[in-house]
Amino acid sequence: MPILDIEDAVDVKERIDEFFAARPERRPDVLRRLFVEILDFQASSGQLALTSAATGVQLPDHAERIAELDGVRVLFAPLDTRRINKREAADLARIVERELGDRMLLLLNNDTADQLHLIYPRFDGGSTPKLQRLIFERDGHNRTSLGQTANLYQRYQQTHDLMGALKEAFDVGPITDKFFEEYRRIFRHAERVVRGFEPREAEHRKQFVQTLFNRLMFVYFLSRKGWLKFDGDTDYLNALWADYERSTLPTNFYDQRLYHLFFFALNNSQGRDFNLNFVDSEMRDRLGKVPFLNGGLFEETKLDKRSGITVPDNAIQPLLTELFDKFNFTVMESTPFDIEVAVDPEMLGKVFERLITDRHEKGSYYTPRPVVSFMCREALKGYLEAKIPALDAEATRRFVEQHDLSAIAGVAPADLLRALDEVTVVDPACGSGAYLVGMMQELVELQNALFDQKAIEDTRTQYQMKLKIIERSLYGADIDRFAKNIAMLRLWLSLAIEYEGHPPHPALPNLDFKILEGDSLLGPDPSETGQQGVLGYDGNSVNELRDLKSRYMTESQPRRKTQLREAITEAETTIREQLSHFADTDNALDWRIDFAEVIADGGFDIALANPPYVKAEHQSDNDRTALQKHYGWSADLYEYFIARGIELISSTGMISYIANDSFVTFSQKQRVRTLILENSLHILARTPPETFDATVYAAILVASRDAPGANHTYLSGGFSYPDFDFDYYGEVPYRTVQRLPGHRLLLSPDYELLVRMMSYGKVKEICTVLDAGIHSGNVRDRIFFKHRRHGLERLLQGRQIDRYSLQWDSARAQYKFVDIKYEPRPVPGIGRGGKPSKKNEYWTLKNHGRDHRHSERLLMRQTGDDLVVAYQNEDRHGRYYTDNTLFTILPLREDVTLKFLCGVLNSSLVRYVYRSLAQETGKTLAQVKVNTVNELPIALGNGQHRKSVESLVDLVIDAKDSSPETDTSEWEREIDRLVYDLYGLTEEEIAAVEKGGMSR
Repeated sequence: MPILDIEDAVDVKERIDEFFAARPERRPDVLRRLFVEILDFQASSGQLALTSAATGVQLPDHAERIAELDGVRVLFAPLDTRRINKREAADLARIVERELGDRMLLLLNNDTADQLHLIYPRFDGGSTPKLQRLIFERDGHNRTSLGQTANLYQRYQQTHDLMGALKEAFDVGPITDKFFEEYRRIFRHAERVVRGFEPREAEHRKQFVQTLFNRLMFVYFLSRKGWLKFDGDTDYLNALWADYERSTLPTNFYDQRLYHLFFFALNNSQGRDFNLNFVDSEMRDRLGKVPFLNGGLFEETKLDKRSGITVPDNAIQPLLTELFDKFNFTVMESTPFDIEVAVDPEMLGKVFERLITDRHEKGSYYTPRPVVSFMCREALKGYLEAKIPALDAEATRRFVEQHDLSAIAGVAPADLLRALDEVTVVDPACGSGAYLVGMMQELVELQNALFDQKAIEDTRTQYQMKLKIIERSLYGADIDRFAKNIAMLRLWLSLAIEYEGHPPHPALPNLDFKILEGDSLLGPDPSETGQQGVLGYDGNSVNELRDLKSRYMTESQPRRKTQLREAITEAETTIREQLSHFADTDNALDWRIDFAEVIADGGFDIALANPPYVKAEHQSDNDRTALQKHYGWSADLYEYFIARGIELISSTGMISYIANDSFVTFSQKQRVRTLILENSLHILARTPPETFDATVYAAILVASRDAPGANHTYLSGGFSYPDFDFDYYGEVPYRTVQRLPGHRLLLSPDYELLVRMMSYGKVKEICTVLDAGIHSGNVRDRIFFKHRRHGLERLLQGRQIDRYSLQWDSARAQYKFVDIKYEPRPVPGIGRGGKPSKKNEYWTLKNHGRDHRHSERLLMRQTGDDLVVAYQNEDRHGRYYTDNTLFTILPLREDVTLKFLCGVLNSSLVRYVYRSLAQETGKTLAQVKVNTVNELPIALGNGQHRKSVESLVDLVIDAKDSSPETDTSEWEREIDRLVYDLYGLTEEEIAAVEKGGMSR
């Protein structure tokens, strides 16, 4: 983000200012001079006809050719619309791509010429271009856009790679990182200087500061709309600060200005605009022109009313001068296909996710836009197909993904619109609102497609459309108050941006009955309502509650809001009395009551979530016990959220979740897999590690609640982030998964081969895999070392083995020696937490990778995403102990030798089966799972076949023992061929295995 050459930025600013001041006919020439004289492009001239624009898209008759460089063409098109929408920019990009190719920069200005958009479209193999924008505003804060544009020249001069320079100039990532660094620094500073809290009240202090910053961010965003003015200046907060510095009143900006702005202007007891005559003229002079906005953001809280809190000026000024003034801010929420290089409302969610100090403890991870969009779209496809049976899958896909109505036949557009209007969507772990905002964006785009293509006439504005979606379709809950507040804030911002002109009255809806604070898991099962499994909702009670909540959402008068709140509470009490049991925990949500208007109709149509990735043990003892009692099984929190999501949806509803991918294969997760397979799984997709964190791996789960048919299949694959591509590996039949050990879910279509392989005997029937060895960090193991009285012996580590052989050369082996006594002796017992217990424990050497009944064994590396197995013979290699990075394998049958097993386990085929079942490939902290190894298939063949494998393994071991660098690849390939023969693979299957799987 730093400007490489300040003179370049000044030159760019001069041209941009000249553009805004120029007459319309001169603007193309000003832009041409910018690109030729400042950015070193070659001049271009002429026009490109735009008569092939799509129906409903407002484009001029032609675009002006401005400049070009290295095949990148720059074109300018003045629009006749107030806003420069995605559909106009995307259609212009498609026309240019058809006529001139896909390397382009587009320059667009709006009808009032107070905005200029520099747009870099990327097609990336799809028909929908991904738009990346730099936006310049007349008299606006254009620092980011000026810097990125100016640096384009410097980057190209340094690298001579224009496409690389463009990619860097339009990359919002560095802007995001820099903004967060500055925000965190300023936030932490404010936490330190705000006074009036005891040391034990750190969370209250943090909540107060966060609410203050949320309010100021919201005011700043809305000032970009021109809704707040001070002496005619729409740069409201800076104008307010400048007037405050000139005033002679007692000096505290929060007390003199902000407190009154929040609680007497933006929200007040009169429920009307502040500049009317219910306040004295002095206060109006101090605050300027401010609209009444309503909404809970500016309602005075207990902390706001608390006496003794002091907010010094130096807690606020850095937010204005070091954050707001140094970054481009936009009130538009970017989408995966339309990204502005600026700070948008999504940043509030990212700030929340990254700023909370206990993010990892809470398991909170902010979901990137492309993942949110994918999950919303897949859920909408399933919903529309269930709601309108006449819709086929391909027509639905084209409508939802491409907004293309041409494939829809036999379905009235009015039916589509009705389905979109009626959908109910819930996020039971909504966090900062990513899924709620994402779903609103998708619904708006689909409705716009119906209107733009004249499929149906509708007069609703974008503001009215979003307001109706928020009121009718979106519901959320979160246990974290900070998160809930930001979720509401983002919905308010997304709504406010759409209103043109003076703000409506009221501008913001009341969302306190739409986004709730509480524990989503502890309440009763909403799908089993009542002790007999039937909730006797009284229709009149539910209809009354629905009506009250609808009226409350748009009520602005404080007195009537209070009356409506009381009426809603009374209606909920009436419904509670109809239930035979209800939540008995204070912070628990009772979905049947809190969202009775939806549950009474059968449940939500769609449940979306990125639930916490932590264990239930992180809950209190009481909550953990309640969860286990309710669900009947012990699990991680995300598993309970999957169960709750299924309970919340209707009989044909959709669940679209992203969760820790341990549920796909881990043996401990069979219970949640069984639950998933009782429903119709549609998509299982793994996301790459960069989606969240290098140590957090996730998978997307899309399913419907209807029972699967006999031939049901699901699509398995990998989600390619951030380019928004889903790689469909293929369809996996349910009957296949049900025949795999532990009902492991497959992310590969190679199911026929895997099922056939699993028909053979298992490792656990032929040998035993002992626990890993000595853990040097374990208290009991340290005492074990301390009480030995014999000579020194080697401690073998996982990195000291290769396939087939041990590696004792000094370059690779860091020898460790421990004092060993072979006879077990009593040592002080160790209790929980490493504290001594009264009881003595006796230790045997078997617990540490050694069993004196066997002179040979196999060693298997514990770390890694693949099998590494070595043969060890005590007579040949000496005595040793293994550490906790090695497992020991001992035989159970005399007719099967360890050398034969060594060859089979190291073979390409069995390792491929292991990778398919374990799903550890590529993980940063991958580990070999014993439970998975125990389920691996072992084909024994006949005695001659086994002897052939043993002979080749002997050759490999002898060669590697003599010299670790010996090339044994030919013998290992022969072992592979023998193993393929053992399992009866075809040449096609062999080729597929050797390239990593049929789908890869």
